[in-house]
Amino acid sequence: MSQSLRERIQEQGSTMILGDSTNLRQLLESEYDAEEVEGAVDVTITSPPYADRKIYEAAREDQIGIDEPYNEYLSNLKRVFEDVYQVTNDTGTLWVVVNTFKEDHRMVDLPGDIIDICNGANTPSYCPKCETQGLTVPVESSADGSRKYCPNCNAPLGGDGWLLQDIVVWDKKRALPYSSKGSFRNVFEYVLCFSKTKTFEFNLDKIRNPNLEDLKEWWVNYPERYHPRGKLPDNIWSMVTPSQGAFADTSVDHPAPFPPRLVERILDLTTKTDDVVLDPFAGSGMVCAQAKAMGRHAIGVELSEAYLERYSKLETEIAEKWATRLENNKVLQKKQKEFTRAISGLRQIRFCRELIRSLGKNYDLPVGKLGVEGILHDSTAIGDPTANPQAFIEMEVELLCDEHNLPEPLAAFSETVHTVMNEKPCNSFGIDSNVNLTPVEGDRVTLKASQLFNDRKEKQRGYLYTGGAHNQYKDQAPLIELVATIEEHRDSRNVFPPIISTVGVDIPQPGNVCLECGEYTYSVEYSSEDIPEMKVPLSQ
Repeated sequence: MSQSLRERIQEQGSTMILGDSTNLRQLLESEYDAEEVEGAVDVTITSPPYADRKIYEAAREDQIGIDEPYNEYLSNLKRVFEDVYQVTNDTGTLWVVVNTFKEDHRMVDLPGDIIDICNGANTPSYCPKCETQGLTVPVESSADGSRKYCPNCNAPLGGDGWLLQDIVVWDKKRALPYSSKGSFRNVFEYVLCFSKTKTFEFNLDKIRNPNLEDLKEWWVNYPERYHPRGKLPDNIWSMVTPSQGAFADTSVDHPAPFPPRLVERILDLTTKTDDVVLDPFAGSGMVCAQAKAMGRHAIGVELSEAYLERYSKLETEIAEKWATRLENNKVLQKKQKEFTRAISGLRQIRFCRELIRSLGKNYDLPVGKLGVEGILHDSTAIGDPTANPQAFIEMEVELLCDEHNLPEPLAAFSETVHTVMNEKPCNSFGIDSNVNLTPVEGDRVTLKASQLFNDRKEKQRGYLYTGGAHNQYKDQAPLIELVATIEEHRDSRNVFPPIISTVGVDIPQPGNVCLECGEYTYSVEYSSEDIPEMKVPLSQ
């Protein structure tokens, strides 16, 4: 029974292949004895040879760009990226690390040219209609680049191609200490990110930055504006080029080596365990080594026997380094989890406050005149904000209402409450909330009046918020005690009703450091016994 290329790769594992990537598809078919090669690859990470700018450890006549015109060099690259397109699945991506260079005192825009050839990666190079008449007519682009056509018969020839999604600037931090006339010292390269279709794997949440020092100071007051995993990464990546020679920490020996962290980041964004990774210009094999260390199946195609001979040593070194990187990733995941808990706590208490404020606006009344004597809040679940960003928090809210002071009868007021909670700003917190109204009588609210907390254990902690505060509770005590004395905690100015919650948020405004330790510290506690431990998916 024949197997697909993907099945063969996953069965045989990672490998470096000696061969010419200009015949990539043919090479993979023969190497793996596979009949079906389409859709085998999840991501390709590569850097093509820079025309004749760099000489690699392979026969000169075999290297793309050496001793050949620039247009022929681009045609060869196009053949490679066409084959990569064919073997990539529909959710796959292509990442090309490339830079400009100078030729005859003129800047050559190689990144732009690669974008052009990738955009037409599935467009034929020659008109198939004219070929049937014995003519070889190269396909041309219109002046604005919007269509491909045959200049002989004018047949439209636009096929599918790679879709450019973004351009990342890789800040290498380190480069040669000299440059040619008319150039600055070159410390960056472009990373072109293409997708095969409009629906592609791209999980930014895996690499979000939860460090508070990198956030604007408004995250405490407006938690709904900040992603629960942290700050969105930007498109400038600062990663040091691997050292070589006497100062090297790996055995890599290559004119243009990738840093392992660059490969790691792309794999985190675009793949999961057991996915297939390709590098058609493998060089030292850094992409393959890092992919294998992370539990992916990698294929590297390389012309140089010397690089292939040294690869096994690099693979071992990267595997050892990955063990250390895994520990660092666990720290990141822990920080993301802590930040999610903090943002979730802030959002829940702020939701309660904004619900009352929005009701006041709806009735054109001060919030203290709405007839709401208190708010009881219980956090019941915190889910995965990536999987369900619109409702990853589940909670229960109970409004204790004095029927004699409500702006309209209880049933009508309840309808208004549910209308308001499904409008902005209340519907922007990522919360699935069940809000109930309980009428209370007399001057004091008793625990019996509460439908939400009347079955709680005697010692379960509760947290009291007054004066409309949402980021720091005023007091903590057993829920029973707080609910029994809720009337005592009403704002003296009759502004905001007190909130009693099972979430204890103690997050000072940014810049307010702890007097004892001199650092900015915060805490968020969840006392509900039924709330499940929040799951932050580990890097796969």
